Amino acid sequence: MLTNLTDAELVELAVSGDSDAFGEIVGRWERKIFALCFGMLGREDDAKDAAQETFIAAYRSLSGFRGDAKLSSWLPASRIMTAVLGRTRMIHITDYACFHEQGYYTPGDTGAPVYETKKGRIGVAICYDRHYPEYMRAMAIGGADVVVVPQAGAVGEWPEGLYEAEMRVAAFQNGYYVALCNRVGEEDCLTFGGESFVCAPDGQVIARAAAMEDTILYADLDLAATARSHARRLFLRDRRPDLYADWIAPAGVTR
Repeated sequence: MLTNLTDAELVELAVSGDSDAFGEIVGRWERKIFALCFGMLGREDDAKDAAQETFIAAYRSLSGFRGDAKLSSWLPASRIMTAVLGRTRMIHITDYACFHEQGYYTPGDTGAPVYETKKGRIGVAICYDRHYPEYMRAMAIGGADVVVVPQAGAVGEWPEGLYEAEMRVAAFQNGYYVALCNRVGEEDCLTFGGESFVCAPDGQVIARAAAMEDTILYADLDLAATARSHARRLFLRDRRPDLYADWIAPAGVTR
């Protein structure tokens, strides 16, 4: 029985392709990993996601476990830090036909963070947040090289052409790459169309996925292009932030 095996024996089986052995590892240590993630992140839903990502990261690097440390130490010591750089939560929550999200989402409170990675500085605009220029600009101010946009966009949701144009303009105005990943599939009153795409800091689309198909979209990004962009050389340089607060603060409408 797997429950009688040591951690090292389970790892050996899991590396050889025994999925049940890895399942036993998860079952054996998931409470501890969740507790550590919860202590770091402070929210149950975030901790669950982080714990899941921790085990995914552990599975991918399981062959690197040498047995010179306890598995209970090896998992959190390197895997959690690999899996969790921080939290991004959707700030703006919408409500309209077929998208009644205010009934089950809580507005985010994590700002517009930009994460430092070995590959570059990455920001995330979750779905509806992409429609807010203030949010997209905040990640440029934070130095983002790439902004990833995971979203669930329906067929015919917006006027023709705006699906891509909106993100092309954001990339151009802010001087970063935008990589939008759209859902594919159907729900009761929605058809999600796919057509994920990547656009460069000059606003040009450099990769585009097919409509209505699950696919992995690849694109080569030259992060040095962000420094050469109009936004980084001109637009951000010439900003007047001392004036903007009064322009966008809640106030009565001037007639």
